[in-house]
Amino acid sequence: MDKNFFKLFFRNLLQHKTLSAINILGLVVGMLSTILILEYVFYENSYDNYHDNADRIYRVAYDRYQEEELLWRTANSFYPTGSYLKENYSEVEDYFVFQRQNNINIALVDGYNNQVSFNEEKTYFVTEGVFNLLKVDLIKGATSCLDDPNKVAVSESMAKRYFGNSDPIGKLLQVNHGKTYTISGVYKAFPSNTHLKTDFLFSFITILNDNPGWKSNWGFDYFTAYLKLKPGVDYKTFEAKAFPEMIAANYGERLKQRGITDDYYLQPIGDIHLKSNIEYETDEPGNQKAVDILFAFAIFFLVVAWINYINLTSARAVERAKEIGIKKISGITKRNLIGQFFLETFILNGICLFITLGLLLIIQPYFLELTKMSGHQNLLPQGFWIYAALVFILGTFLSAIYPSLVLSGFKPVKILKGQYAKSVQGIQFRKVLVTFQFIISLVLLSGTIITYKQVDFLLQKDMGVNPKRKLVIKAPKPKDSKKELFNKIDKLSNDFMQMPEVNDFTFISDIPGQEIQQWYGIRKPSAENGSTQEQFRLDVNNNFINFFDIKLLAGRGFYKDELENSNKILINRKAMERAGFSSPEEAVNATVLGWRNRELQIIGVVEDFQYYSVKVEAIPTVIMNQNGAKAYMVLELKPGSWNNIDLALKKLETVFGETFAGEPFDYLILEDKMSKVLQSDKTFSRIFGVFSLLAIIIASIGILGLIIITIKQTTKELAIRKAHGAESGNLFMILSKNLIPQFVISIIIALPLTYYIFNNLVLSNYLHRISLSWIYFILPVVFMLAMFAALVFFQTKKVIRSSISKVLVME
Repeated sequence: MDKNFFKLFFRNLLQHKTLSAINILGLVVGMLSTILILEYVFYENSYDNYHDNADRIYRVAYDRYQEEELLWRTANSFYPTGSYLKENYSEVEDYFVFQRQNNINIALVDGYNNQVSFNEEKTYFVTEGVFNLLKVDLIKGATSCLDDPNKVAVSESMAKRYFGNSDPIGKLLQVNHGKTYTISGVYKAFPSNTHLKTDFLFSFITILNDNPGWKSNWGFDYFTAYLKLKPGVDYKTFEAKAFPEMIAANYGERLKQRGITDDYYLQPIGDIHLKSNIEYETDEPGNQKAVDILFAFAIFFLVVAWINYINLTSARAVERAKEIGIKKISGITKRNLIGQFFLETFILNGICLFITLGLLLIIQPYFLELTKMSGHQNLLPQGFWIYAALVFILGTFLSAIYPSLVLSGFKPVKILKGQYAKSVQGIQFRKVLVTFQFIISLVLLSGTIITYKQVDFLLQKDMGVNPKRKLVIKAPKPKDSKKELFNKIDKLSNDFMQMPEVNDFTFISDIPGQEIQQWYGIRKPSAENGSTQEQFRLDVNNNFINFFDIKLLAGRGFYKDELENSNKILINRKAMERAGFSSPEEAVNATVLGWRNRELQIIGVVEDFQYYSVKVEAIPTVIMNQNGAKAYMVLELKPGSWNNIDLALKKLETVFGETFAGEPFDYLILEDKMSKVLQSDKTFSRIFGVFSLLAIIIASIGILGLIIITIKQTTKELAIRKAHGAESGNLFMILSKNLIPQFVISIIIALPLTYYIFNNLVLSNYLHRISLSWIYFILPVVFMLAMFAALVFFQTKKVIRSSISKVLVME
């Protein structure tokens, strides 16, 4: 192509500024939206794929059944699981086991009585095999750094937090004012795209030496095991053979006597984030279906942008018909014409891609914050850009095919007679494309409303536990004995209650918004085989029910003067059913047997509460008035103090320090904690909403462009009608009549399509979900109708203001 081609190309762009701007804007928004959505999709799918040989690493999980009833599905397993499989099956190359320690106090021991102490939320005691399975980038220390007792490897950020710029190797850290650990390694922080995030790796042998019975204990499942299989091993075949044999050899007979079965399986490490949502996950799980929907959304964005280009280019074919006709008469071949239009498409798409990449640099930080990915770098792998380039070339090629064939296929005689403008080929194609644009907009508008309403429904749903105005303070872990600690907390609770800011106080083992960590078995004395029914267990104080507004179905709660560690218990409805009682009234005052056949009296039954998440079913729970594992003080603040929480926190910290001098004052807002489990849903809703808006803008741009072209092609008719006295309303109807049928057809197609997609693919993921109201479908129709009317109205006004003589001369 010579330089005249480029002159004509840019002159054509400038001559039709509005349509060129519409074309460029549509392509840029489509490309930018696609890249940003794919960035999030690739990030979600990248979880734990960075480990070496990630395709051979698996987590052991199991489901437990009693008769036909599923008791639990858990990521936990027994400590001997990993070692047994490694020793007895050649398919296993290596393994490691860890145990989580939540909410522990870690203090710097420097010999100078310096107070550097923090409550750490999640730490792991791991066996030495961790470095053989996971990619842990050690900055200091060797992979043998956890082989010995009382050793700990810390993340780079924690090393700086406790020791500043000094070398931490060989320094001491004290856990819960008890054991001291020597720092033997420093590692780079785990990336955000892993389900195993922690800043402390303690040597497992430390706690194993204190509990040697774990080595052969097949009843205590408070551990998590990972296996690395040898190359070529099919994990499904392995699990089908190894796990039944492992159960039979170690504890199968015991299960059989109790009428229980365990079903073990392996989870590929790369699948855990998106495809696993069971008990004791180490990180908030994602949502595979939501990610798949967004991936389809990204591809759809690009397709819509290119369809817009095809729409506008093809619709402008009538304007360029005479140009093509003259070129054909002058001897240009069809092949050269096709090449010209292909080159035009590639140049325009190249310009749009350049603008898109520039905007990406500006917008990306805000997008990372929106999606909570701001802590991760290099979200898109290098291979992404190779695939992106191929998609760009292929898409540009495909988007050029139809306009090129249409333009190059014009018959010169028909063109010069002006017959193409009224041809079926020119009209029907545009009608189909306009209908498609309307369908897209209606589906996305309805989808945005539905996803927003679903997330809002979950946030507002009554979980059976009232978190309003609740502030959680982590109980300290001083050197005192447990008795002394609880005496101090009793004193502190009285001091808190004397404060005008505090309305109520309770002390519990686990807070709402996190999984209950304890189990407890109860059974009727008459139960067959003496089989206990496993339940979750909460340790609380006497005002637990009233504090959280939990509904009492029968019986009573704990009395204020009732001795702690008594034999009185409360149970929820699910625990009642699991224990074999048919009604709350039957359960109240009944005697059940607990640990070591201890007799317990049920004094009350409460309604089920979703302690961990509104997304999962309520769990059977035994509530005991015991100190045992209590770790959280929860305060209810008065409304006025809640509105000025910063001032209240300063006063609370002062009172806390008077009883626990030198201990960290760690707090959290309970509502924030409980809503955190909906983070992936909120992120999906935000992304879907933002990009639905952009998709609607793209569709609107396409519709506007087609309306402009339609007006241009009927300008002469409109001018003559105006000269004969036609009013604006008449002209409005003339422009609208050809588009209204397409709008009606799009409604007929879009509404059932939207219902199917969101009822069967999106809302089906939720235990609790909204009902699809007619208003979610009617509002988008009204909005699109108003937008369509506005576009036509303003274009009609433009025609009315134009000079009739100029129009007729131009025609």
